[in-house]
Amino acid sequence: GTQVLAGNGLAFVSYGTTVPGLQFLDWRSFAQTDLDKIEATARYWCANTVRLQLNQDNLVSPDGTGLDRAYLTAVKTEVTAAEQHHLVVVLNDNTEFGPPTVSRAQKGPTPATEVFWKELAALYGHDPQVIFDLFNEPRAYSPGMPLAQMWQLWHDGGVFRGVSYPFGMAQLAQYV
Repeated sequence: GTQVLAGNGLAFVSYGTTVPGLQFLDWRSFAQTDLDKIEATARYWCANTVRLQLNQDNLVSPDGTGLDRAYLTAVKTEVTAAEQHHLVVVLNDNTEFGPPTVSRAQKGPTPATEVFWKELAALYGHDPQVIFDLFNEPRAYSPGMPLAQMWQLWHDGGVFRGVSYPFGMAQLAQYV
């Protein structure tokens, strides 16, 4: 239907905070701050959800061929901390803070996005406390692009003015 249901069958309304440390290239320097924010979200903000900003480039590299196990351990640590506080966890793929040569080029999902979600779905695909936010702020729009074209690229991928969008959100959702 049109509602998200909690385990007890009642409507679930998410309210919480965003914890951003893992989205940055220097994510290690935010480890304790992120854990403190997770605890504060649960104890002082009376929230039920925490959104972890992740970065696919940190986990699987810009081309999707690597796997940074230390980064994966950091993700697991934050998810575990949030779940111990009985929070729902939203894993968000944010590509805004990747390497300078890649970050702004990621206007939509790439093959690396699929690899990123393959890794995380294997860990959390059956965890009812984890929600996947597949791709933060797709940037398919270019000046002069008709709105209908933007939505088509967002949904299905394609090419506009020489810029390739390998696939759209519908394909990514189906893959995950």
